[in-house]
Amino acid sequence: MAKPDAPPPPPALEIVWVSNHGGRQLDHTQGSIDALPPIVDTVAGRAAIVVDGGFTRGTAVLKGLALGATVVAVGRTVLWGLAADGATGVACALDNLRRELRTTMALAGQTSAKNLERDLVFRVD
Repeated sequence: MAKPDAPPPPPALEIVWVSNHGGRQLDHTQGSIDALPPIVDTVAGRAAIVVDGGFTRGTAVLKGLALGATVVAVGRTVLWGLAADGATGVACALDNLRRELRTTMALAGQTSAKNLERDLVFRVD
């Protein structure tokens, strides 16, 4: 998904969407969150970055933002809410997601999504 020597985006590019389009159904494929940091480095602020792929909890949204995404898409969460209770379910699912994000940020000592830094996210092997 990401190539360290990839050329920078064209000057007119406004958005880069990082997605593996369900590629995690195959063994050993790279997740969107793993591809995100090198893409953020390559884009270097010249375009907004949207990431999707498995971001269903507030903790995951915080990771996506901390790793450099401008927007974290949460389509699956919205669909779960829609299936459960229509528009009311969508509102409930998004409220839960916002609450989880606020709680996660507070536990991480963060007060603004704009100030999240990449070193907030690390792997424990």
